[in-house]
Amino acid sequence: MFNFLLGVADQRSNSQAVTKEQFTELENGIYERMKDVQDMAHTIQSDQISFLNNNITTLLTVAGIIIAIVGIFASVVLSKIKQADVDAAKKMTAAQELMDNASTMMKTAKDLGVQANEKINDLEKLLTSKKLEEKIKNLEAAAEVTSRLEKQVQATFNLQHAQRLVDSIRETYTDNRDYYNKDQLLLKKAYDAVSQCRKLDFQISQCAPEVNALVNYPNLHNSEQVLGEANNILRRASALQEESIDFYHEHILPAKEREWEKGD
Repeated sequence: MFNFLLGVADQRSNSQAVTKEQFTELENGIYERMKDVQDMAHTIQSDQISFLNNNITTLLTVAGIIIAIVGIFASVVLSKIKQADVDAAKKMTAAQELMDNASTMMKTAKDLGVQANEKINDLEKLLTSKKLEEKIKNLEAAAEVTSRLEKQVQATFNLQHAQRLVDSIRETYTDNRDYYNKDQLLLKKAYDAVSQCRKLDFQISQCAPEVNALVNYPNLHNSEQVLGEANNILRRASALQEESIDFYHEHILPAKEREWEKGD
């Protein structure tokens, strides 16, 4: 460049002399051009650096987003895997417990089966033994005695209650004869009622020995039949008592009330 400038200066010296001021202006112009070029180069370099920085920042941002997404996805996947491991462990534990319970139940069932077989064998031995036959006979005899005793108690109670009713009926008619003896129809009703009382007395006297013999002489009388006879006697006595109560309220009590009124 300097040689070129010297050549230019030589050419110009040939035509005319170059002044110092012109040279200085030329030099300043060159420096200004060089400064402009340098500024332009710096600007281009700065633009390129900014562009690269922006691209790098963008790439880093995108990379960061991708890394974050990958991290979240990885976390979710790891969480799912851990949860799956936990669930699998729980299922394995539950399955093991079920297997243990099943084993325990099977062992218990086998033990119960063995015990049941032993009980069956003992029962078979007992069923084929003579002692059992004797026990059964004794139990049957005891049950028969108990049944006869129950029937005897019930029949005895029925006869005693029937006898009390008969005595009360007889007393109603015989002790109050003066209040109805003037009426022949009432006298006939009273006579029939007292006759039925005598029949019931006879039936009670006939049934009582049979009732007493039910336990001591089981083969002498049928317990069911004897109890049925005692029940029938009590039913007839109860019906006759209702008739005597009606007779008293319809014919005897009004006569007594009239007598009480006269006394007052």
